[in-house]
Amino acid sequence: MRRSPRLEPFKAAIDEMLWADTAAPRKQRHTARRVPHRLIDEHDACELPYSTVRDYVRVRRAQIDIEAGRRVEVFVPQ
Repeated sequence: MRRSPRLEPFKAAIDEMLWADTAAPRKQRHTARRVPHRLIDEHDACELPYSTVRDYVRVRRAQIDIEAGRRVEVFVPQ
């Protein structure tokens, strides 16, 4: 994933949302579409591209799930 200087100030807020989602029921978790809307509403992140947030959420959600023990990475030999 490419680094985005515009995303740096908002990474902590996104991580906080995703960590809160680990305890939430599946239907109440943040979607990649909802995260940018919350950033705009709560942190005035109007200049932040949706695709940048989406890519970060995809990668970071997988990392947080592994750290929280919700998903385990495995290799299945063929």
